[in-house]
Amino acid sequence: MASSVSKINQERLRLRQAVASWLTARRPKPSGLGFDVETTGARLKVDVAACWLQNLKHNDANDDNGNEVLKLRHAIVLCCPTRESCWPECSSAEAIVAEVSRLRDEAEAEECKIREQEPELRADDVLFEELALWEYERSVNPHYQELRQRLAELESMLYKGTRLERLALRPMAEKMYIATPTGLLQPNELRRDWGLLWVDPDKGTELIRDCKPHSCQPADQMKLLNNILASTMDMILSASVPRRRKPKRMAQA
Repeated sequence: MASSVSKINQERLRLRQAVASWLTARRPKPSGLGFDVETTGARLKVDVAACWLQNLKHNDANDDNGNEVLKLRHAIVLCCPTRESCWPECSSAEAIVAEVSRLRDEAEAEECKIREQEPELRADDVLFEELALWEYERSVNPHYQELRQRLAELESMLYKGTRLERLALRPMAEKMYIATPTGLLQPNELRRDWGLLWVDPDKGTELIRDCKPHSCQPADQMKLLNNILASTMDMILSASVPRRRKPKRMAQA
């Protein structure tokens, strides 16, 4: 049992390091990054958190009072080395996940029909078709609305009390991801507002599905930034320091 727990912990550490490498390779590069970062409270931590602090350009660089404006964005990642760690509080998780996956496939097929039959639900402020946003919740398609309601009920059963639900209720980061070993979790098995990362020992980290951006309060953004800084300081202070060996005395002739 102890060796099994040790393997899971080692896999989680591997996921964290791979995700950190992936985040630091983004452009622009993160301003800061931390492990085991607190969010809304000491009992609710994320495995990896990164922040981007940038000056706004041109005319947006100052507010109404002439003060310089900084843009602060965050991304948080939960690392799940096993399927059980994705839904730890749900005893019938696998059965629910299978049904959720099936219903999401059915809902996506209905969304294709909605895009053809209800074009007015498409957002007008999107430049590129592949990035178009659709307000499916306003659709008059009765079967689709039944699917949405059933999916909401199943997701409530699946995620109730989990870190995913608590973090979604009060988002402190604009982007939130789950990281798993490659193939462990499929996109249709995950909440739509979360992104999915696959980590391969040889190929590194791959973005399988990007997440929907979350709206965050400035106070929560600053709190998460402070927590990232605190986690980095804790990591530095807890790191073991090699002891200096005393020089050996030369043998007297």
